[in-house]
Amino acid sequence: MDTVAARNSVSGNGKPLARARAESAATAQTGNALTVVVPVLEGHEQALSELLNDIGTHIRNNAYVDFSKFGTVHFLRWVVLPKASPSAPALLAFECNHDGSREELLRELFSKAPTLMRAIYGHCQGYPSGATLAPETQFLTAHALPYCAFYVGVPGASVKQIRGEQAIRNRIEGYLGARGGPSGEVSARALYDGARGLIQNDPELGPVLKNASDRFPFHPLRFAAGVLAGLSAVPALVPALFALRVKEHFDVQSPSLSIPDDSAALLAREDLQVQNQLTHVVSLKPGPLRSVSTRVVLGVIDFLAHELFTRGNLGGITSIHFARWVLIDEGKRLLFFSNYDGSWESYLGDFIDRASLGLTSVWSNTEGFPKSVFLAFKGATDEERFKAWTRAHQVTTQLWYSAYPDLTVHNILGNRKICAELARGLDSERALQRWLGRF
Repeated sequence: MDTVAARNSVSGNGKPLARARAESAATAQTGNALTVVVPVLEGHEQALSELLNDIGTHIRNNAYVDFSKFGTVHFLRWVVLPKASPSAPALLAFECNHDGSREELLRELFSKAPTLMRAIYGHCQGYPSGATLAPETQFLTAHALPYCAFYVGVPGASVKQIRGEQAIRNRIEGYLGARGGPSGEVSARALYDGARGLIQNDPELGPVLKNASDRFPFHPLRFAAGVLAGLSAVPALVPALFALRVKEHFDVQSPSLSIPDDSAALLAREDLQVQNQLTHVVSLKPGPLRSVSTRVVLGVIDFLAHELFTRGNLGGITSIHFARWVLIDEGKRLLFFSNYDGSWESYLGDFIDRASLGLTSVWSNTEGFPKSVFLAFKGATDEERFKAWTRAHQVTTQLWYSAYPDLTVHNILGNRKICAELARGLDSERALQRWLGRF
């Protein structure tokens, strides 16, 4: 990793360089994260936004690329972020959730969509457009930022597996329908065995079934060690909490209780399928205490997301496919990406009702957030103000792609269960009836 990447890894996000390298080197894993933030050339903001908007509007049928060619991409987006100050450049953010390594992803993007990549990054500062891939991939790698916290709704599920398990479900539904359905005259055993043989003998679906698993990663010793380490730090954090409480008394919250009138562009990119996206960027409140507090809270969320919330459930929220927090502008602004199911209203409602403590802990350190108490209390529970504040700092996502736009987290988990139980075999009548009841 070159000097620029190293500087971004440390000063931008405060994450150890070794962690950033470990993230980049994950070759055989699923559901990895890549965030690239690049300055836009002065005067190119409008042209770049128009380009991204055009492709985003015709995401399934555009002149640049067939995104379905990228068999390892779960979700991706390009979005132009607002300037941090009048003298600062606008920023182009690229967010991708993918299988395999960062290097493999970038090679695939540039080899399968060179026209797209060069059309987009030709509007950015320092882009070395040329005939070879190496300088271009190195350019993006140099501007890659490690996440502070990253959540995967269904760990261990590759794009190929998710699509394949949906295809298995579709095939079984057709098979059951032709035999009168799960409640027909054919026995549960006969229906299950017939479906199992059908899938096992299919040259495309058979390998998918062999890889099916409904197990989720959990390492009790590692989790216990992390909890103990966190508890040991509590005495040192108590004085910091009281110092924060003093600052909270003087915090200025956003006065608005209504959604901004200029939300038309945001609304035009929402509710186009069962999934939605959110891009949100806001400045941190000044001072080292706020900066350190943000990093500590995000570190805790990242730990819990990797070690505890690994079953499609982030603190009670069951609609998130992928989410992550990244510090940009040398730690001065907090960038949040989310890919989720359902409407914006229901998503924000879930945050308020089920995860307000964690939500407030993160964003109480940012400008204009509803007044909080001891970092984690009140804040997001001021529902009208919180929703208005969220919209005010939300950025229109000009280009957004999903590899499986018709599937919710619930669908993916259900398919995973169906296929895992089909793969390992079921014995009891009760288990067979339960399996048929999933259709």
